Amino acid sequence: MSDRFGVSQSTYHNVCCRVAEAIVTDGMPRLVSWPVSDASKRAVSEGFRRIGRLPNTLGAVDGTHIRITAPREFPQSYSMQLQGVCTRNVLFIHVLTGWPGSVHDGRVFRNCSLMGNDNKFPPGYYLLGDYAYPLLQYLITPLEIMEIWDLRKEDSIKN
Repeated sequence: MSDRFGVSQSTYHNVCCRVAEAIVTDGMPRLVSWPVSDASKRAVSEGFRRIGRLPNTLGAVDGTHIRITAPREFPQSYSMQLQGVCTRNVLFIHVLTGWPGSVHDGRVFRNCSLMGNDNKFPPGYYLLGDYAYPLLQYLITPLEIMEIWDLRKEDSIKN
């Protein structure tokens, strides 16, 4: 790319680093922000309530892989994890990246700033996650097939 702009590779690299730093320090807080006020939490959760009758949902969390060129010293690593929490309108309210692609989504979540942070989740508010995430007071995940089977079996025994 440096030859495209008529600059040296080191100049191009320095400019890219400065732009990335500006995005992270100046842009991220404006573009990616957790709902802090009661009004913003109600507004976010209202969107989920309208589409899925899920009251008090602050967001949906999931991970994805970003393909990268494998570093020479770790040729088995070809991706990096990106975990995001989005509102019903697909606006990011939390982003975490940097974990190797081989790391499980649940482990990434257990090591993010949301884990154990009760200030982010007032009583009754929660996130939605898939099977890869741990079931927590503020993180709702689907029941696994065996759990559903056990619940049905218990119900048939009682009746």
